Amino acid sequence: MPGKRQLAGLFLPMMLLFASMALVSPSLDVLVRERFGVGNAVMSGFMGVHSLPQILLLGLAIGMLSDRLGRRLPLIGLGLLGTGITTALLPWITSWPLMLTVRFLDGLLGLMAFGLLLTRVVDLTDAGTRPRVMAVLMAAIPAGYLTGSALIMQFGLTRLSWVFGGVGAAVALAGAWQLAEARGEAAATRSEEAARAGLRRTLRSLPRLWLPMLFGFVDKFTFSGFAVLTAPFLADALGVEPLYWTSMALVAFWLAFLVASPLAGRFAGRFGSLRVVTLCSLLYGGLLCLLGTSSTLSFFIGLMGLCGALTAMQYIANATLAGQLVSPADRAAGMEAFHMAGSWGMFVGFGVLGVTSAHSYAAAFGVAGGLEILCALTGTAILLFRPRAHEFRPAKPRALAQAASSPAK
Repeated sequence: MPGKRQLAGLFLPMMLLFASMALVSPSLDVLVRERFGVGNAVMSGFMGVHSLPQILLLGLAIGMLSDRLGRRLPLIGLGLLGTGITTALLPWITSWPLMLTVRFLDGLLGLMAFGLLLTRVVDLTDAGTRPRVMAVLMAAIPAGYLTGSALIMQFGLTRLSWVFGGVGAAVALAGAWQLAEARGEAAATRSEEAARAGLRRTLRSLPRLWLPMLFGFVDKFTFSGFAVLTAPFLADALGVEPLYWTSMALVAFWLAFLVASPLAGRFAGRFGSLRVVTLCSLLYGGLLCLLGTSSTLSFFIGLMGLCGALTAMQYIANATLAGQLVSPADRAAGMEAFHMAGSWGMFVGFGVLGVTSAHSYAAAFGVAGGLEILCALTGTAILLFRPRAHEFRPAKPRALAQAASSPAK
């Protein structure tokens, strides 16, 4: 189990990273539409550019580089430092091509930090402690989103440059901290032959990750729905002021995610990651279908809270499952591939759900929920027909494992 300093080194950078991401969505109108005179479709494209580095397989390349170097902290530090700079720059840019370039770099540097922080959890834990530590790391995501949302709601859009600059400075400081810690990080030793074979081995190992990558793709597909559907649904279907109530709905989602995170780690360790992912995805998919039929604001926000709790349960369990399946020699590449599947989900979701919502919000939420239910059925089939598959069994507690391996008296 990592010590308190190592846990802080995982939690705080992740929280600040997602606080910087949370600033963009509620300020899109001022940050992009008013400044550059573009429409909703172009704004969606601006959001999608953030996922483009993963689409171009740059995250996988970063993971392979980290595996070859045998180190994580220097690249995490550089990713955070760069993300802090790009975040602080966004409110000051007046050139549209430069704005897209900075947004692309922000996505590239952010994915470098995020993917390698996930890998760091796998490095520091064994099968017994991994679900709990993964839950600590994932709790930083809603903590970051809540922090960023609170800053926007508190200071409004009149001090946008100050909010982006302050959060960017905090992210950059977290990067400097990681770079300072990197001096004491021992590099993993790898033979030259193993390094040359890294690409072939990584590509061969990716099929083992197909299940968590599938769930990750669909999870992020649904997340893109929250980003592009919440505000227009509240305005068009429920007739309420979108800026304030969108923030409140997302706060309900992320607050429930934060509260449920510790339970997710315990359940994944006790019952097995795949069982938790499957059950929670089935329930989550059903709630998503209901979201599009909401007729009252209180019902919608209540469902958002339930969705947040179930998302925490299945997303943390799924990341733990990916950690179980990656090869020790190619952990960073494997976890970046897992993250890449999620980025593809976001990228595709922005397009599919944006187009579908133009015809029907119920259909858009139904598409997202239906995909979650299909994933749950896939997990159910594996549990039924491959119940003894080694990679999908829950890790035994250490004491039970030792007792099982000791000879009978």
